[in-house]
Amino acid sequence: MAVCIGAYFFGGTRFDADMHNLGYLEEMTEYSENLLRDKTYTGDKQKYFASEGKTMEEAIENFGILDRKLDSLQKLGLVKSYTHTSQIFVPMKEQQVRIDTWKHYWNDERLATVRRLIAETAPQAGLNADAFLYGAGIIPEGYQSTLMEQSYNGDYLCFTSVRCANDSVRSSESDYIRICDAVAQDPHLLVLDTYYYTTDTLIQMSEDFSVLQWISMLFVFLVLLISFHFNIKNTVLGFMPILLSWMIVLGAMVLFDMRFNLINIIISTFIFGIGVDYSIFVMNGLTDKNSQKLAYHKTAIFFSAVTLIVTVSSMVLAVHPAIKSVGFSTLVGLLSAVILSYVLQPALYRWLNRNKKA
Repeated sequence: MAVCIGAYFFGGTRFDADMHNLGYLEEMTEYSENLLRDKTYTGDKQKYFASEGKTMEEAIENFGILDRKLDSLQKLGLVKSYTHTSQIFVPMKEQQVRIDTWKHYWNDERLATVRRLIAETAPQAGLNADAFLYGAGIIPEGYQSTLMEQSYNGDYLCFTSVRCANDSVRSSESDYIRICDAVAQDPHLLVLDTYYYTTDTLIQMSEDFSVLQWISMLFVFLVLLISFHFNIKNTVLGFMPILLSWMIVLGAMVLFDMRFNLINIIISTFIFGIGVDYSIFVMNGLTDKNSQKLAYHKTAIFFSAVTLIVTVSSMVLAVHPAIKSVGFSTLVGLLSAVILSYVLQPALYRWLNRNKKA
């Protein structure tokens, strides 16, 4: 029954890449944090993005791509506002176009008219006409460092701060993640947020882990095939508890709305290894001419399983969600491996070999 349920829910297992869900807060602590958040909530969450380039000019030119992306996202309602760094750092080509336009407009006649008007009206306002005209100042260094920076490898970064909804940062399907995904598509643009890259790394690790899990199973199957001298029947019987116990774990995770995370997905390799050991010991006992060897193996498996199950069961009672998920997945995997190896595997072996004994 458990195998059928596991097979039915087999493909629905999900991975929780949100690192925030691995933590635990007591009720009083969580209440205090929510109270502080309500008193200090500003309504927005500020995140930083950047464009990069080998030179400052290249970084500024690449920032134009970022500026257009953020402008489109703002029109879609995903971005509330962002720093228009492009209005301060302008590419040289565009600067030259503006300078040429400026010089074309301010001919000698217009300049003479402006100087005459200033000379006539400045004294009336109590201003010195000679000090009224001044050149453009340089951007203060402290402010410029928040918009442009040279990294340790010599590349330049051009920054902008983006404001998005405060509650949109937590979910893996939030508007904030959509903004990050849109920006990260371009190789010259950066998302300056470790949470985004950590989440993406965990998702990739989960996908790689699934592939490695099946490769490991294939390797175990080949080792069993060689160990049983290419006897397909014994190899399949030895491999059966390993595969079925893993299917039961995946099905139970879906049925009880439990997700894999960074911690319990690593512990699952422990379950896989225990299942391999139990299965191999039972098959060695079944195929050995000494009829007492199976009894010895089953006794060893019994005491090993009892010790592990008692230890792991205490983790299921934990309040911490990450520890509880580890205990749940491990307990289900151990129970499945023990029952399949201890009961089902010998029964199937004897049933398949009943004609030989007859």
